[in-house]
Amino acid sequence: MESELNGNITFKISSKVNIFSMIDKIPKLGVLKESTAVNRMIITTIVSELAWNILKYAQQGEIRLCRSVLGSKVNIDIWAQDKGPGIVNVDVALQENYSSGGTLGLGLPAVKRMSDLFWIKSDVGQGTLVLARKCIKELKPNFKLGFSSFLPVDTNDLVCNTYKDYEISATIKPFDHNDVGGDAAVIIECEGGFLLSIIDVSGHGDEAHVLAQHIVAFIKDNASSDLVKLMKKLNAFLMLTRGAAVSLVYINTRRHRLHYLGVGSTNAALVGDNKWRGVSREGVLGGRIPSMLVEDVVELTKGDAVLLWTDGLPSQEVITLFRSITWKSATQISQQLITDLRKHYDDAGCLVFKWLK
Repeated sequence: MESELNGNITFKISSKVNIFSMIDKIPKLGVLKESTAVNRMIITTIVSELAWNILKYAQQGEIRLCRSVLGSKVNIDIWAQDKGPGIVNVDVALQENYSSGGTLGLGLPAVKRMSDLFWIKSDVGQGTLVLARKCIKELKPNFKLGFSSFLPVDTNDLVCNTYKDYEISATIKPFDHNDVGGDAAVIIECEGGFLLSIIDVSGHGDEAHVLAQHIVAFIKDNASSDLVKLMKKLNAFLMLTRGAAVSLVYINTRRHRLHYLGVGSTNAALVGDNKWRGVSREGVLGGRIPSMLVEDVVELTKGDAVLLWTDGLPSQEVITLFRSITWKSATQISQQLITDLRKHYDDAGCLVFKWLK
């Protein structure tokens, strides 16, 4: 049985019949229309290997296919999730010709070889989550993401264009000596306003970066001014992962109102005629979190500036410096905050929204 939501295809795995039916449908899916016959075959094989692993070791689970555009690449992301016994030693399980089930053990190693990006998280007694990414198309070099698309998180400076009345910019820097990290930013036009988010995945490095990319894509696909609904869906999406802290801001540009909801060690503040500091709920998305309450700040006025940031920046110093440089452009502000204040032992990110006078 499969379901489709916002272009994401989910197959429930609980029997051989499910798997045979899924294998038959995969090459015909609309999300693969830009793929070559060879890549369709590879993706079908990856899905098949992951599905048989689920049935064999966990009896049931699900396979999810998502189309994503990252930089110049169109990808198919294949997520396989179960709540089975988990893998005691992932490194050993990825070795060629190893199998705890007495077979040839070609499943996970083969999937890793066929994938452009492979990531796995498994906890004994809780289950396993696997991501296998396959690029199906390279876009032309002059391709540019539109404003309504999510910002890529594989670059240090994430800058959005200035609009007639608003200016928005985000800057992300990974932990020193790391090429990528787990902090990310999202800027989306949504329902007559802007949905903004700052993300801090638990941990650092490649695995945190992969999860950050998928949080960005999930927020893009589920963008809404209903922050509680969006945050609850995001929490469910992050189950069995390392988790993340996330702040969401919705700015209604027609009614001049700001709505805020944060969980974990991400932050938000407003500087202008009114001063405000967001209060994030304790916890980590992907686990048990408390009831969520959206803060509503009214009477936004021209000249107001909103800042979102992760704990890679020291909070009090950030607010003090932010207040002193709000006359600068959003890009200059975000870059200066990161350059002057970031902790070199942590990923750091901030996002600035300015209503121009």
